[in-house]
Amino acid sequence: MPKSKSNENPKVGKIDTALVEAFDEFVNQFKVESDRAAVILVTAKIDYSLFQLISCFLVPNPTKKDELLDPDENGPLSSLSARISLCYRLGIIDAEFARALHLVRKIRNEFAHEVSDARLDTPPHRERGRELIKVVSGTEMFTDVKEIYFFDKSGLTADFFAALTILAVRLETLTHKIKPLRANTAYPIVHPIYSEKKSRQK
Repeated sequence: MPKSKSNENPKVGKIDTALVEAFDEFVNQFKVESDRAAVILVTAKIDYSLFQLISCFLVPNPTKKDELLDPDENGPLSSLSARISLCYRLGIIDAEFARALHLVRKIRNEFAHEVSDARLDTPPHRERGRELIKVVSGTEMFTDVKEIYFFDKSGLTADFFAALTILAVRLETLTHKIKPLRANTAYPIVHPIYSEKKSRQK
C-alpha cells in the first residue's frame, strides 16, 4: 500500500490513513527478516486476512466458538488451503488470485519444514517464486511497491517480497470492502405465506 501514491490515485480511491500506516509498519518489520521468516510472517498475515474476510462475509456465527473457522475446533475452514479455495468458490477472489495464494502456501509449507534457513533463490522455491511474480510484474502497483519498500533489495527477493506485499494488501483492502451476506434472505422451512395465514387466524 504505497503511502506516497495510493491516497491520491483515483483508480484506488481514498484509503484509511490508519490502515496505510499499520501496513507500512508490518512491511517494515518483515522486510528485514530472512527469506524463510518473511514468507512465514506474510503468509500468517494472509491467513488471518482470509479468516477476517470469510468471517465478515458469512452470516454471523450464533455462538462464541466458530466451528467452521476455528483451528482449535478443527473446523473444515480452519486451514489456509480451505480458506483460499472457499473464497474462490464464493466468487470473492478470482482464479488467478487463488492460484497465487496457493503458490505462497506451498512455499510457506516447504520453508516451515526445512531445518536450515531456506532461500528464495534455490529450487523449488525459485520456480514457484517466479510463477508468483509473473502474476503482478509489469503493473504500476508492482513497480511502486518495489521502489517504496524494497529499493534496498535486489533480484528475486525484491520481486518476491513486492508480490507478497501486493497479495497481502489486496486482501486487507477487500476485508474492509466486503459486503456481508444477509440472514434475512435465508430460505426458511415454512413458506412466509403460511406463516402469514397462521398469524391472521390468531
